[in-house]
Amino acid sequence: MIRTLRHILQLSEQVLQAAEEKDWPAVEALQQEREQLSKQAVASDIPQDKDTSLEAEELIRKVHQLDAKSLTLIEGNKQEVIQEKLRSNKRNKMAKAYINQPKF
Repeated sequence: MIRTLRHILQLSEQVLQAAEEKDWPAVEALQQEREQLSKQAVASDIPQDKDTSLEAEELIRKVHQLDAKSLTLIEGNKQEVIQEKLRSNKRNKMAKAYINQPKF
């Protein structure tokens, strides 16, 4: 479980960095990977010894802190993300329409 939590922390750091760089596709991909690991961590046995339990608690606390920072950036840029998605969808529709035009 500790190894999984460390990996989640690492991914959380990468999510924050990607959010700071406004690399939204990277944020999404990292979030998906992190979500899978989170499911594994939840399914794992809870550490029984005190030291491991304290380490797990500290890792989780750090993940939550990073998440709060990332969420602030993501929420602050939500409108920008939505606009970029709309532009992308419009480009894709225009490309499909062009490709599907009858050929003479």
